[in-house]
Amino acid sequence: MSVSKSGATQPIGRISLPQGGTVFTGKRYAASAVDLLFKKMRARTPPFHGVLTADADARRFYLVVVDNEPYAAGEEQRGIFVPLTLRGLFTALQHMPSVALTFGAADPLFLKGLLTVIQQAPSTEGSTDLMEIGGVVEHLKKTPNDHLLVVGRESEMSLFYFKGGQLVFGHFADPTFEAADGPVEARLLAFVRDHAGGGALSLHIFPTMTALPAEDGVFERGGWPDALVDHFTRPVPHLLIVGSDGGTRRFELAAPTVTMGRGEDNDLVVDDSAISRRHLIFRQEGDGYSVEDCGSRNGTLCNGTPLTKASLGPGVELQIGACLIRFFGAGAPVNAESSVSGHGEETACRPAAVSLSKPSPPPAPPAPAWALEIARPDGSRERRPLTGALTTIGRTKADLVLTDTRVSRRHGELEVGPDGVAYRDTGSTNGSLLNGRTVTSTVLKPGDVLTLGETSLTILQDAA
Repeated sequence: MSVSKSGATQPIGRISLPQGGTVFTGKRYAASAVDLLFKKMRARTPPFHGVLTADADARRFYLVVVDNEPYAAGEEQRGIFVPLTLRGLFTALQHMPSVALTFGAADPLFLKGLLTVIQQAPSTEGSTDLMEIGGVVEHLKKTPNDHLLVVGRESEMSLFYFKGGQLVFGHFADPTFEAADGPVEARLLAFVRDHAGGGALSLHIFPTMTALPAEDGVFERGGWPDALVDHFTRPVPHLLIVGSDGGTRRFELAAPTVTMGRGEDNDLVVDDSAISRRHLIFRQEGDGYSVEDCGSRNGTLCNGTPLTKASLGPGVELQIGACLIRFFGAGAPVNAESSVSGHGEETACRPAAVSLSKPSPPPAPPAPAWALEIARPDGSRERRPLTGALTTIGRTKADLVLTDTRVSRRHGELEVGPDGVAYRDTGSTNGSLLNGRTVTSTVLKPGDVLTLGETSLTILQDAA
């Protein structure tokens, strides 16, 4: 699953790591050292949970470790956190002139809080004092959902995890309060009492707790490569997928197997009725890749010849439905004008419209412009124009990605046509609501409100 952080936030600070579990600190970064660390850790019993941090100038990188293996990554710079893929993490570290590593064990609840800060945007931000923090704590204790409360002091963060209305975990940036005895709530109020005043403390509330794995951490248990850093920084073979409209997408073959088809359970989803739900499977074989047709209804052409299974080499072209797929080996140059960087992006390949040879009609008056007003669960709002004919909506691999656990991976789609904007629910788990009522397919009017999960989409129309 792809992780994308939505909503701008104020700088939060830097997370100080738990002191008791430190394994080493201040070690110089080297790819060989990281490889050796994880090679030793895989034999560890019981399994290790912790975090590896890498400090480089004003930037800090985080690599969360779960059950002895890399799990997820992120970066903090000037108090702002962003999620990273494992490839993005190790590639960035390779280009840093000087990097210092710290590694230590951590409570799984601390790791969940850290990943929430990296992967989510807070719904509430501001400064606090003792009276305000007391009210906030009482409010969070009355809500059944999980919440993370972050209190910032002098660019350091303290984390407090509320689960089902109970304050179950606290991590204090001040070691005095971290080591003190007593309930977490009492120590939190004492911490604020000692440090509040003059806006010295910042307050951030995250309304959901998430701890998603990095999208490229796809190995089976025990199947991680020994040369970990080299694996994630090496040039990767990729596909360039060209739709009938000339639009292109780039997809890296970074996993041992990659499936492709119309079904939303594929690694690479292609929207084309001529393509089977599970059409192709790409497999890593030694230093190369092979491709196999999964018994598709309309078949696959490889360089113009029907395909059952074949090895992929530079210049190989596959044709499925209205999509042309070009294979590029590791290190092949990519034309920036015809590809989109990133992992796991998809293309909507639809049959091209029929063009008739006749004089062009006079230009039609410009159509009214359609847009969405998006209200996300974290409280952020965004206005987004509907610039394309079709906009897919989902939790991942969609034109409009909604970071909402109640939204399906492929939830629905909007199609702009001469009669307006049509909405279709594409088999979502939790369904779609239009103005509060269940809907599967309809034409929308200005002012209509679609509700997908906990996200609201208001349909807007601007005059031409």
